[in-house]
Amino acid sequence: MPALFRSFQTSIMTSLLAFTCNAAQAGDDSLWLTSGLRSWHTNQDQRKYRENNDGIGLSYEMPYDVNMVAGTFMNSDNRRSNYFGASYQPVDILGVRLGVMGALFSGYTSANFEATLIPMASYEYKRVGVNLFWVPSKVTGLQLKFKLADV
Repeated sequence: MPALFRSFQTSIMTSLLAFTCNAAQAGDDSLWLTSGLRSWHTNQDQRKYRENNDGIGLSYEMPYDVNMVAGTFMNSDNRRSNYFGASYQPVDILGVRLGVMGALFSGYTSANFEATLIPMASYEYKRVGVNLFWVPSKVTGLQLKFKLADV
């Protein structure tokens, strides 16, 4: 079963990559390469968490403040996590975009994927940017991103 699950994850990631590349060729917004996370946990006293969450991902920015996202990283429990989903950031305050990301994450529970809705903020300057995620009462995460293509 684990091999089948890995195959399913690979298929999802490949499909999202193909979608973003095809959409990028169609003349929409931009394609970004994202890093893993640097995370800060609020309950560090109870347990030692991994806070350098190495990884890589893609974010395809579409019209109407919507992004498609997918990636992989080492999570705070020292397990491989994969994710895919979308973010919606309709609020812009002095160049900082605010909204939420809804995604499916693996590697945190015994379930194959777990649905999560996370508040987030983003800032971009030319070809670089940052995403800030906040899981209330648990963790704050910082992710770097680099623009691959303007389309």
